[in-house]
Amino acid sequence: MDASRAAAERAGQVGGRHYTEWVPVLNEMRTQKRDDESLVLLGKILAAVEEASAIQQTPDLPPGHWIAPGYYERVATIHRKRKDYAAEVAVLERYQKLVDWRESKLSARLEKARALLAKAESAN
Repeated sequence: MDASRAAAERAGQVGGRHYTEWVPVLNEMRTQKRDDESLVLLGKILAAVEEASAIQQTPDLPPGHWIAPGYYERVATIHRKRKDYAAEVAVLERYQKLVDWRESKLSARLEKARALLAKAESAN
């Protein structure tokens, strides 16, 4: 394993495990409706994903090539369920800044979240 890959592996650690190893735990939390705990864990995972991605990024790859969208989508989904559209928009915009957005499946979700936020703000 080369040095940058080893550094990315270390950066991808959350609570002694690689962030990808938390998916079954996140699935269980979702089933048990433990959204508060999920958001705490997902916050740590997003930081690890971003740090590991920054280490692995090379000029020949599109921006954010190593960023896994599923974690951002999970956070956005929790915020949508809570009708916290501002938080949903924030996490999707965070993702947008990291990747080649034209290729993102989350772009339509961001448009919808912005519309929901505008509607909620105008109702207040």
